[in-house]
Amino acid sequence: MKQTNLMNTLLRIYAVVMIIIITLFTLIVGYTIFQTYVEDAQKDNEQTANFLTDTVNNLEQQTDLIVDNLLNDSKSIENLYEYFNLGHAEYLRATLKREGTEQRYWPQMVKQLYQLQTGIGGIQVSLNDFDETYYSNQSKKAGEKIKALPQPKNQLVISKPITQTESINSTGTFSLIADEAMIKNIITSMSGARQQQILIYSQTDQLMYSYTGNKVTKPLDARKDLKSIISLKENVLDDNYFMTQNASGANLKVVVLTPKNIIYEAAFKNYSWILMGSLLLDGILLIILFRTFGAYSRQVEDILVTMNHVTDSNLSVRINEENKQRELKEIAVGINLMLDDINQQVKDIYLLEIEQKDAHMRALQSQINPHFLYNTLEYIRMYAVSEGVDELAEVVYSFASLLRNNTMQEKTVTLQRELEFCEKYVFLYQMRYPDRIAYHFTVDSEIDDVMVPKYIVQPLIENYFVHGIDFSRIDNAISVKVYRKNTSVVIDVIDNGKGMSDERLTEVNRLLVEDVSKERHQTSIGLMNVSDRLKLVFGDNATMVLYHNLSGGVIVRLTFEEEITDVYIVVSRR
Repeated sequence: MKQTNLMNTLLRIYAVVMIIIITLFTLIVGYTIFQTYVEDAQKDNEQTANFLTDTVNNLEQQTDLIVDNLLNDSKSIENLYEYFNLGHAEYLRATLKREGTEQRYWPQMVKQLYQLQTGIGGIQVSLNDFDETYYSNQSKKAGEKIKALPQPKNQLVISKPITQTESINSTGTFSLIADEAMIKNIITSMSGARQQQILIYSQTDQLMYSYTGNKVTKPLDARKDLKSIISLKENVLDDNYFMTQNASGANLKVVVLTPKNIIYEAAFKNYSWILMGSLLLDGILLIILFRTFGAYSRQVEDILVTMNHVTDSNLSVRINEENKQRELKEIAVGINLMLDDINQQVKDIYLLEIEQKDAHMRALQSQINPHFLYNTLEYIRMYAVSEGVDELAEVVYSFASLLRNNTMQEKTVTLQRELEFCEKYVFLYQMRYPDRIAYHFTVDSEIDDVMVPKYIVQPLIENYFVHGIDFSRIDNAISVKVYRKNTSVVIDVIDNGKGMSDERLTEVNRLLVEDVSKERHQTSIGLMNVSDRLKLVFGDNATMVLYHNLSGGVIVRLTFEEEITDVYIVVSRR
């Protein structure tokens, strides 16, 4: 079954993730918008209700102040009674007969109120003993006594009882009719008035004033739903309205209603633009992703098809590099080159197998020569022993051991074997120059099985015999000391030969530390080779340093990390 391209899978996952993120963001923004609209509607309700309640309280205080000023004593009430009891002409004459401050003409006093006070739309005064009612309005400020009051239409009326100071009995009622234009101006100045329905009820739950904003298409029937509005029992209207209710000091009820459908429609209208924008963004994102990565995916698919052919052992197929771009083109070029190399290597391997068979035959043949040489040397040694020439026998034995060690293929040996090999090497020189060379080896017994690179000490000894020894002397000496220092293994190769100058010693130590390839190959190849092999096996912590020997000659010190104990044995010969 063909597997889906990884790029296509990643593209789909990325597209789905981006759409989910944008959708979640849109939903969160939408929820935030709806919550903001709801909170704003509730705040507007509270603001309008509080402001109207303050206005009603001010009107109530204003009514109290007017009553206190006009009817604050018995003479003022008697004056009002005279106005109701007498005809207009008779009351005027009675007023003129009174002297000084007693000349109180009721119509004139009321008329002055409109000049002194604001927000007065009308004044009503009724006395318990009379059937007529005094009525004054903006068009007729002096007022008149009438039998029947005009039918009130959307009037906010603030009433206060008229009481006699001496008896504290109510003799009538004083009512202030609020200016409707002022109330409307106050309401329309509120930010949410266009979507609100405002109702004001009296103490007896009679609708006194109502206002409906121009956005409210289906206003609530204030009289029909009176009980639901004023009781607020179990939030009867919560399903359809945001509602706020306040009460004035005189217990007038101010109710502000905002239909929820208006708020939700406004919120959705605002949210719809964001929703459309997110859908458009999703569409643009998908188009860009599939157009951008579609070509990339097709190029990857072409490479995969070619690789499948290669898997089926078709090494002649090649990837079309013309329709590849950027890194895919580099991959295509690299794969084509790799296929060319594979074809070439197949041919080379075939030829190599033929050559290898021939080499194997030559290797078998070459093994005859060392064995023949070892057997011949062993014959010479045994003949020398039989003839009593023990010294010659030992020389032949040492030489055969050196030859056998050189032909063995191991890369590492123990310190014990390395020093045994070096001992035989020095012994052969000693036999050539008798009584002129002495040597001395010391090695810890716990270190003798430590593995080191083969020929790690022998080149240093050979370097002494090539460059440092003076065969005209009879006190030539070389020693090797192997011991532990803390956690390190230290190998000291000490001679008393010709030594080096200070400049030469400093230069060699510098080359052992620095990577100056050209200078290293030109100078002290043996020393440099030992140093490189030591670091290759034991790491950069391994060191090789040359010192002046106080007795003449040079001390070569090799150091590398290895845990050992303080037991040593001495191997020496003179």
